[in-house]
Amino acid sequence: MKIRAVKGIRNAHYLENGAVDCEVLFEGETEFVLYTAIQDDMAPTGQHVWQELQSGKWGEIAPFTVTPELIAAAKDAKRREIEAWRDSQENVEFIFT
Repeated sequence: MKIRAVKGIRNAHYLENGAVDCEVLFEGETEFVLYTAIQDDMAPTGQHVWQELQSGKWGEIAPFTVTPELIAAAKDAKRREIEAWRDSQENVEFIFT
């Protein structure tokens, strides 16, 4: 499979899972396209974009930022997990002898 040449990468930032969201301008195109690069991409173009990003050729990759919405979602998920565990413990029948 042929590697698409990269003319530019901008707005790169890490995601929670370690992937990088960015905008890539490929050779022969006139507009940047949204692209998610991952370290273990199997496609040659994906590997090339990841290497270009990691090399710093197109600038620094902005770090992942935890937003208040992400914190609230994590708290809600943990609360639901605890409530489910508590319900299962409270509904267990005990035999006293």
